[in-house]
Amino acid sequence: MLVNRGKVTAVIDWAQMGYGDWMSDFARLDFWHPERHGNAMIFALRYGLDNDRIAQRKALYWATNALWTVEFADKTNNAGVSAWLKENLHKKLL
Repeated sequence: MLVNRGKVTAVIDWAQMGYGDWMSDFARLDFWHPERHGNAMIFALRYGLDNDRIAQRKALYWATNALWTVEFADKTNNAGVSAWLKENLHKKLL
């Protein structure tokens, strides 16, 4: 946690830190909140990021996120997450 004048100003989580494809993080956020953070291609162009095969990369990272979610629901026996998966997973993997 970063603290300024006795107040928490930021929380940094280094658990999955690594150098990799920027689209991995963008797609993970987009998996849960589609288009909330804008269009990935526009984002890539604005910041000079690799924009090759964005749709395919998004699909790959959405599938990875879906598998992590299935694993989480199974490990925690979380009925709410399981219900969300049953209702939404097929839409995420089209």
